[in-house]
Amino acid sequence: MASRSKSLIFKAREDKARRDRLKHEKLSLALEEATTDEERQTAGDALSAYYEEREAEAEKKNQLKEAKLEARRAKRDAGQSVKGPRIQWVDGGRDLVPGISKKGKEFFAAASGNLVKCSRDITRWETDNAYGNVRGVKKGEILMVISDHYTGSNNKSVVDVMVGPDIVKGVPAGALRPLE
Repeated sequence: MASRSKSLIFKAREDKARRDRLKHEKLSLALEEATTDEERQTAGDALSAYYEEREAEAEKKNQLKEAKLEARRAKRDAGQSVKGPRIQWVDGGRDLVPGISKKGKEFFAAASGNLVKCSRDITRWETDNAYGNVRGVKKGEILMVISDHYTGSNNKSVVDVMVGPDIVKGVPAGALRPLE
């Protein structure tokens, strides 16, 4: 089945709604302009048929939604994933798969009290506390880590360091290397 863009679907829905609105207006106008009882009866029947058609269409749409929800519920109750196949891991199985990273990275160089070297230039705007810092950190500078690593606002592991007399807060821990 060819994929359809959202704008094309939106335009089709708008067009269908416009056609329905025009048909309703036409039938309502015919009922208002009817002069004899026979014309009123015919126009009324046509308008009733239109309402029944719309109601049947809405009910069909609701039944389809209910069927989809029921199918999802049945799949979930059967233990199958709704989005696709699920992997059942045995104890120790994840450790054997290459490429799966462990929970959270360990930054041994960024332990509190260590002397480290910065592997790249970090401006004060890259730190987690840009307005509170007076300077950044240059590549190759020797730093002293003065805090445990914590998660910064950009969801990276960061630490506070001391560079000479200055304290720089929120330096990315991944950019720090142990002093050799």
